[in-house]
Amino acid sequence: MPWPPSSRCAERRRALLAAAIVALAAGLLLACSGGDPVTNTEPRTTPVRIGYLPIAAGLPLFVAMEEEFFTDAGFDVELFRFGSSNDLGIAASTGEVDALMPFALNAGFDIGVASGITHQLFGYNLYSDQPPHIVDYLVARADSGIRSLADLEGARVGGFPGSVTKLFIDHILMREGLSPDDYTYTQLGPQDWLPALESASVDVLSVMEPQASIIMSRNVAYPLVDGFFAKLMPDVPLSGHWLAHRFEAEASTEVAARFVGVFRRAVDFIRTTPDAAKRHYLSYIAVEEADLAAIQLNDWRTLSELDAAAVQSFADLMADADAIQGSVEASDYILSLPAGAP
Repeated sequence: MPWPPSSRCAERRRALLAAAIVALAAGLLLACSGGDPVTNTEPRTTPVRIGYLPIAAGLPLFVAMEEEFFTDAGFDVELFRFGSSNDLGIAASTGEVDALMPFALNAGFDIGVASGITHQLFGYNLYSDQPPHIVDYLVARADSGIRSLADLEGARVGGFPGSVTKLFIDHILMREGLSPDDYTYTQLGPQDWLPALESASVDVLSVMEPQASIIMSRNVAYPLVDGFFAKLMPDVPLSGHWLAHRFEAEASTEVAARFVGVFRRAVDFIRTTPDAAKRHYLSYIAVEEADLAAIQLNDWRTLSELDAAAVQSFADLMADADAIQGSVEASDYILSLPAGAP
């Protein structure tokens, strides 16, 4: 016997209610998983603001951007260019950037001592005096007549903005019997190195790749010291790649591990295809394609390869030289991820 109209209406209402409950549950499940409740596509990308310096040590960042490794890993990146590690450190400490690539270790330690803010190191680049990883030089202007470090008395010396380059110059030259009063020092950004030599406004410059190869190929200057920074500490971990303290503290382990994985992938790309990797300098640094072949590359180390003892030795060296405001425990500045983190 057919159901009465009232029964059929009741059944229809129950069916509609059940369908609505199923739809609501599905929507909540997708929302909790970060997916798109309409299209059920991949989770929304993670926004991240990266501050960088336009120097050779930033190549893993350049590779990750140009090869779309960040995109593959689900990051929406906004880049901010800075002129020195000091400026970049301030931006990270005030929450303006989430990552620093690259950033001087001494600047990171000094921020920690002064403010208690401990940005987290997840990789570094060594400065060596051994090929194929010589990436910094002390060069003398071609017509300066300077042939050795002993000739720098009265010289006009220049270097990268910030405190770390001057620290290295001062302490290396002290070993040669010169005091900072024996020469004048000027801070110059990489874009000013070649013009400063060509105009004879400096006699000697501390330069880094890729500008170093450009300068020497133009015969504007010649190297006094290959691998100058390593004269203070062999294979010095002078700069590295960091997560800003606030970002690291607020991000999930999965997000931090995913970000570190992008860096690792970029370093692997550099190691296996160095010529292809060097081409990405063209988009970020004023270098011509013809200059790429001569450029040597840093020895980058990922988080799993990072030598905590070497970082501590560098921190102790900086403290002993009064380059940072106190001693630090280097492990406080090294990113820690749980075993088995993705």
